[in-house]
Amino acid sequence: MNMSHVFISYVRENAADVDRLRTEMVSRGIRVWVDREQIVPGERWKIAIRQAIENGAFFIACFSNAYADRSRTYMNEEILIAIEQLRLRPFDRSWFIPVLLSDVPVPDLPIRPSETLRDLQNVRLYDDWNGGIAEIVGAITLRRERTGNVVLGTALVEKFVALIDVVGYTSLVATNPEKLAKVLATFTETTQHAAEIFRIDTVRTFSDIVLIVSGVVPAGIYCTLDMMRRFAALTSQRSDFAAAVRAGGSFGPIVVHKNGVFGSAVEEAAQLAFRALPQQLLVAEPVTRQLSEKRLVIRPVGDVNTRGFKKPVKLFEVKENQ
Repeated sequence: MNMSHVFISYVRENAADVDRLRTEMVSRGIRVWVDREQIVPGERWKIAIRQAIENGAFFIACFSNAYADRSRTYMNEEILIAIEQLRLRPFDRSWFIPVLLSDVPVPDLPIRPSETLRDLQNVRLYDDWNGGIAEIVGAITLRRERTGNVVLGTALVEKFVALIDVVGYTSLVATNPEKLAKVLATFTETTQHAAEIFRIDTVRTFSDIVLIVSGVVPAGIYCTLDMMRRFAALTSQRSDFAAAVRAGGSFGPIVVHKNGVFGSAVEEAAQLAFRALPQQLLVAEPVTRQLSEKRLVIRPVGDVNTRGFKKPVKLFEVKENQ
């Protein structure tokens, strides 16, 4: 069994959320191990689960109200197996990721005499789904970058990466799913047209997210701004539907693979996008070094600490000069 899968532990009541999490990860080229998909009829399921946990590159435990309400669940056994593995693994590498689907505490289970599961940084998907997904994917792709066990034989290259995100996507899905679907379908078509105009290397869409990869920074910036302008034009035509996008941009090493785009630049772009205001593009300082201020307004915003990066990131807002 290979070491590149991520094991997800959950209770049945959270199957829909777990399916959504799995889809988000698979769309980014991450292999996911979920019991109901991997265990075949007649297989000794307890052995299969233990082996999948032991051989997994990461273990995700999904905690929720449903989990907290359970008096008995095999998820507890999976967690204990994972804790056994965690004790054997290096201290400086993340492996066990607690994910909160509800506002509940992580179980105070001991890892070592002076450490429990609550000492591990958790991801609050219930509070910010998109931001949480970015954190999970970032943790996994950063490991992949260092170990090289994900896309074997594929070299890292430095590129400009931008991520465009629909603000308040989860609430829009709940309140205006049909209108949102129509807007996103049209927007997806226009993004491909914009990519052709600016000769962008790669454009990928994941429901409410557009990922742009360009070897030429100015082209990537202008394409990002153009796509944001197109979305604003689409929504302004509908008096019965209000929505906006925001974006983040980074420049750094990535791997472009048929199953996804990986690397620290992707994670940084995602974190900056989730910090941006509606219709705002925030970029890291390395991006600005390759831009001309003749057609652009580049305004410093300040330094921010981003999860997964040791040094603060110098932020700049970029917009076209009117």
